[in-house]
Amino acid sequence: MNTRKYMFKNSLVACFACCCLSFASAGNPPFFPTDVVTNAKGELLMTDKGVKRVDVFSPDGKTLLRSFPMDEPPTGILVDGDKAYVTTFGTTGHLQILSLESGRVEASIPTGSGA
Repeated sequence: MNTRKYMFKNSLVACFACCCLSFASAGNPPFFPTDVVTNAKGELLMTDKGVKRVDVFSPDGKTLLRSFPMDEPPTGILVDGDKAYVTTFGTTGHLQILSLESGRVEASIPTGSGA
């Protein structure tokens, strides 16, 4: 299987060719993960298309710290400070600006189907 490995501080994330991500998450395995990034604290933020949410894990990837439900399945994520920019796939598709402090979507910009 074609894999790429990335080191994020002390966490090892294996990214598989089928867009699945695998790392330890005690009792809460991802359903259909699509992207993963780290924030300034070293936490792992993962978009999960299957359950329509963004999950935040501890830097070691073992503890789910919080989750942010999304209206449409998230497909990608970029973090800048306390904001997450999340692309979603749905009838129209959106770029959603998520506050990591409050968990609220601050803006939602239509991008067209298949964002």
